[in-house]
Amino acid sequence: MYLLLVLVTRTLFAYKFIDWSRVKEQYPTILFFIAINMTYNTI
Repeated sequence: MYLLLVLVTRTLFAYKFIDWSRVKEQYPTILFFIAINMTYNTI
């Protein structure tokens, strides 16, 4: 239940505060953070 609450909260903040016109510029950085987070959680 907690995970669902966090997911909904982050999604709402993303729609409100992210400048969606610049997402293509930031996409490689987002992928980098996802990869590092997955590696950290695996180790």
